[in-house]
Amino acid sequence: MQNLTIKMTKIELRQMFQNKRNLLKDDDIDHLTDKIIICLSEQLNLENKKTHIFLPITKKKEINTYKIIDFLRTKKCKIIIPKSDFKNSTLNHFEYTSDTEIKITEYGIPEPINGIETSINDLEIVFIPLLCFDFIGNRLGYGKGFYDRFLSTLSEDCLKIGLSHFDAFESLLPIEKFDIRLDYCITPNRVYSFI
Repeated sequence: MQNLTIKMTKIELRQMFQNKRNLLKDDDIDHLTDKIIICLSEQLNLENKKTHIFLPITKKKEINTYKIIDFLRTKKCKIIIPKSDFKNSTLNHFEYTSDTEIKITEYGIPEPINGIETSINDLEIVFIPLLCFDFIGNRLGYGKGFYDRFLSTLSEDCLKIGLSHFDAFESLLPIEKFDIRLDYCITPNRVYSFI
């Protein structure tokens, strides 16, 4: 694809990709998620991994990660989910089991209201929400910095994997010095590797 010559700001890019998402129906999201699971299963070894994954914000038309979690459980993965601390703009981390109760926050984020808080020191895989990404692994999230702070604390061996409805953006994204690149990004059409 031809590189875009017009520079877009992060705000413009976020709006553009959220608008694209808003056109998706629930059935579209489920279908795209199923295709992402196929790409995951064909390209990455996920057996017995300690895996961190976000729960989907329905109003933002995020990928249906509940379906991905069901798939990861067939691979005997230990599932860890985040809980946002808006006071400090950080994430806390909880094991996600059949006993974990989930509540939708005032921001529309599904989060655990009970459960076992856990260490992130031995995480092997982190699945990361994003609005878009480029062909060298830069990602654009919602702009609050929760994930960049979290990712900066992880072991170098932990794989950072983005999940996207759409393929890579044609042009390089505007980035800041604290932005953390992805190792992979999974879309319904392919697995992008940046390592």
